[in-house]
Amino acid sequence: MNFEASRDRERVDEDGLNRYIAGVFGWTFLGLFVTAATVGFFIFGLVFSPAIANMLAFSLQYMLFLSIAQFGLVMVFSMKIQTMKPSSAKLLYLFYAMSNGIFFTWVALSFNVDVLVLSFLITSISFGSMALYGYYTKSDLTSMGNILKMALIGLIISVVANIFMQSSTLDLIICIAGLFIFLGLTVYDTKKIKDFYYTSVSQGGESDLSKNLAIYSALGLYLNFINIFMFILRLLSNSDD
Repeated sequence: MNFEASRDRERVDEDGLNRYIAGVFGWTFLGLFVTAATVGFFIFGLVFSPAIANMLAFSLQYMLFLSIAQFGLVMVFSMKIQTMKPSSAKLLYLFYAMSNGIFFTWVALSFNVDVLVLSFLITSISFGSMALYGYYTKSDLTSMGNILKMALIGLIISVVANIFMQSSTLDLIICIAGLFIFLGLTVYDTKKIKDFYYTSVSQGGESDLSKNLAIYSALGLYLNFINIFMFILRLLSNSDD
């Protein structure tokens, strides 16, 4: 009898975990959809509306400020995740995804459609494979996560340095390293979703914090997908040169 009760609890926990992870990936894909919809809005606006075309041209002049604002938004999200309301977390996340669409409009205008489509397909397959591995692995990925975070800091420093050096060799190394770093982070972040869920269960079930952590996890996966896509896009475009 006790064995049956234990098995029922495991099934309930597994069902709850699956719903939680489905919710996280749902928000991840919603963010990607909002970004893609924003790109579509501006692309079609260039053809049908001079006002939208002027707005897009205006955004190019302030792209640096937009990037800084996006970075600040992610930092605020990270620091306030434990105290903000879930509705605020969702709005910030969707606003970030929409603002990212402005940047990706310029990306879409800068590359051939076939390279963009191929990059998206490769990214989707790679991201999905790493996410599946992160979900099913039983390994402790704590050490891997720490290494990837340090590698990410090194990657950022290299990117900044190469702005001044303009080395094509270093740029290739950055693309390859960045691709593997964000593939690894996809595995780590997917595994971490399960840890967030079990933490919320141990604290009494669904709460504002658990909802915020779900959005925070979605943001992490969204950023991983975006960065994997950009590195693959750069690698494919360089191979065509």
